[in-house]
Amino acid sequence: MDALVSHDRIFIYNDNFTAENGVTEGSGTYDDPFVIEGWDINISQSEYDQSQNHHGIYIAYSEEWFVIRNVTIHSGLVQIDPNSFTGGDGIVLRNSAHGRIENCKLIGNLAGMEIMWCEYIQAFGNTIQQNLHGVTASDSSSLRIEENDISSNSGGNLELDYITDSLVLNNSVGDSDSWIGLNLYGAERCTVTGNRISYNAGIGVNIGYCKDCTITNNTITNNRLGMAVYGSEETVYEPNYFRNNEDDIQGPEDEGGVLGSAQYVFILWIGAAVVIAVIAVLMERRRISPPGRTPTTIPMTPSQAP
Repeated sequence: MDALVSHDRIFIYNDNFTAENGVTEGSGTYDDPFVIEGWDINISQSEYDQSQNHHGIYIAYSEEWFVIRNVTIHSGLVQIDPNSFTGGDGIVLRNSAHGRIENCKLIGNLAGMEIMWCEYIQAFGNTIQQNLHGVTASDSSSLRIEENDISSNSGGNLELDYITDSLVLNNSVGDSDSWIGLNLYGAERCTVTGNRISYNAGIGVNIGYCKDCTITNNTITNNRLGMAVYGSEETVYEPNYFRNNEDDIQGPEDEGGVLGSAQYVFILWIGAAVVIAVIAVLMERRRISPPGRTPTTIPMTPSQAP
């Protein structure tokens, strides 16, 4: 790969993909996307710039197809005092679609990557380290976050709020003082699988108020708590593989977690059917008919369960 070339911050709004904005090739179609490639963007700043162009790459209100590839964005994090930070993010996508971010390095920024109000965005094979926040995505759909190294981000590694129809696959998440490694909150119809989540200071995986999600076949190790589950419906979260956590899993019922509501319905239906069958047998055995009357038997079926 050729050496990276220094470039100013990139600000793209309403599809103004131009060579001045770092575009190296492409026409913005599915077969020929715009490509932003090969840049080193240093966003260090002594004072916080509150305009939108203080981020490394900012793309908003775009419907064109684009790829950000082999770009390094760094040094945007500004520490005000031991407990306060400000600065710029590495890559920010807002109200956009059809983007792919691949093989980028996002290091030492306020957030490595921020995705908001977007759809059909992919992040593949990126290194996202030593930021305050690693990857944050919210109010977005059809995301694919795959094979990224999201680690050593002190304020949070992978934060996914109110996303739908998305896949989180084969990422490495952790190795930080972050309280939560992977946070999935308010999500619907999402799959989180094959990830390695380790060495987070608090919770490895936090699942809150999700619906119809699948969180399985993840390896969750060396966290204070491996997984927390609460307020979720029709959500499957086993099997996962736990090792060397202080506690593996906690849910509202007990430390063993909770089943998804679909599983609960199935178990309750089976339980009701068994109880009804037992009651029917006991009634048959104990029936006493008055003289001159034939006992009337009314069979009970699972559909009559209360």
